[in-house]
Amino acid sequence: MGRAGGQDWRNSVARGAAYGRQRGWRGGALLCAAMLAGTVLVPSARADLVACRSDPVVILSNGVTVDLSATINDTEADVQQVAYTLHAPMGTSIVSVLYTSGVLGPKEVLQFFADSTTGVYSSFTQVSTGSHGVAVAVQTITVPLGGLPARGAATGQDQQALKVQVSL
Repeated sequence: MGRAGGQDWRNSVARGAAYGRQRGWRGGALLCAAMLAGTVLVPSARADLVACRSDPVVILSNGVTVDLSATINDTEADVQQVAYTLHAPMGTSIVSVLYTSGVLGPKEVLQFFADSTTGVYSSFTQVSTGSHGVAVAVQTITVPLGGLPARGAATGQDQQALKVQVSL
């Protein structure tokens, strides 16, 4: 989203550049290398586009909250669908789903299967866009009642089923 993406990135680069000046040429060289690597690793990044985010939250009958998210390097208007498939432990069911507000919410689809072993949560996320080769980063965070969260992440492109598995 525009507000966090650009400004936070610029602030971190400014902090990184100041650190490089304080620590000599090595800090500046590392900063430049990191920026270069970022431009090489992100496919189809276009200057006229901003990233948008899909972020549904699933509350399960065993008290676990599962936060599924996808950061998509495209405009909300070009995103056609964000399909999530969640595999949770046997015996669980969905109590509630809180979909993303705004334009992406109606484009989110969730399938649920209670077919995993105890404590194992797997998500598959597939983004469909009007463009092709759009970079996508997905993350799954599980938060048990009274426990510590566990998270996993994956990156790829639209039209790929990106898998994340988390164990509690």
